[in-house]
Amino acid sequence: MEADRQKKIFLLRILVLSFALLIFGAWIFNLKGEIKTAKENVGQIKDEDAVELKQEFNNILDRMNKEIDELKAAKEQAIAPIVSSSSLPEIPLLIATSSATSSLLATSSEPILTGKENSNCPEYIDCMPTIGEARPCVVPPGCEGKTIIAY
Repeated sequence: MEADRQKKIFLLRILVLSFALLIFGAWIFNLKGEIKTAKENVGQIKDEDAVELKQEFNNILDRMNKEIDELKAAKEQAIAPIVSSSSLPEIPLLIATSSATSSLLATSSEPILTGKENSNCPEYIDCMPTIGEARPCVVPPGCEGKTIIAY
C-alpha cells in the first residue's frame, strides 16, 4: 500500500512538471512571434519624421529662449530705477509700552524691547506626529530665537 502511494506521488509530480514545461514552451513559442512583430514595427519609423520632430523641438526651444531673454531684460529695466535710487525713506517704528497714552519712536541705535527674557527655554520642541494624543507645538514666550521646532 505504501509503495502504491509513493508511485502515485511520483506520477503526479511527473504530470505537474510536464504540464509546466508545456505551458513554458507555449509561452516561448508565442514570445518569438511577438519579438518578430516588434522588430518589424521598429523598422517602420521614418527618418523624415524624426528630422521633422527635431526641427519642431528646436524651434520651440528657440522661442522659449527668446521669451526668457525678453523677460530678463524687462525685469532689469523695472528694477534698475529702484536699485539706483539710494535715498530710501526711513520709516519710524512705533513700540507699544505699558501705558496706553505714551509711545516711543525707535531709532536705529536703540534696541527693540521684546519683553521678559525667558531663561528656561528648551533647545528644541519635538513636533513629530505620534499615535494617540497630539503634542502642542508652541514655542514658549520669550524663547522665539532660542528654541527650534523639530518636525
